Amino acid sequence: MKRLIAVLFVAACSETPDPNGQDLFSAYCVMCHGSAGRGDGKLAGDLDIPPADLSLLADRNGGVFPRDLVMETVYGYPGKFQKAAMPEFGPLLSGPTRVLRSQSGALIETPQALIALTDYVESLQQR
Repeated sequence: MKRLIAVLFVAACSETPDPNGQDLFSAYCVMCHGSAGRGDGKLAGDLDIPPADLSLLADRNGGVFPRDLVMETVYGYPGKFQKAAMPEFGPLLSGPTRVLRSQSGALIETPQALIALTDYVESLQQR
C-alpha cells in the first residue's frame, strides 16, 4: 500500500501545471504587441511591419475570434514569412498536448501552451 501511495504521489508531482496564457503573452508577445495587445509594444516602432492590433481580431472577422488562424500564426507554418514578419513560437510552446477541435471540425493534437496563449488573446478582444 505504501508503494502505491508513493507512486501516486510521484505521478501527481510530476504533472506539468497548466500553462498560463497571460504569462506566456507577457513573455513572448508584449514587447511587440503591447500589454493590451494593441500593437504598441516597446519594439513596435523598430519593426518594418507594424505588429497587429490583437484586440481587434474578432471585430475584423465579423465578430468571430479567428482561433485557428491565431494558433497557426503563433505556432508557425510554412510560407508564413511571405505574409508577415512575426517569428514562429512553436518550439517555445512545445510540451504537453491535448486534442482540440478546430473551427473546421478537425481534431488536432495541440500544445496546451498554445491553447492557453490563444485563449488569453481571445480575452483581449474589444467587445
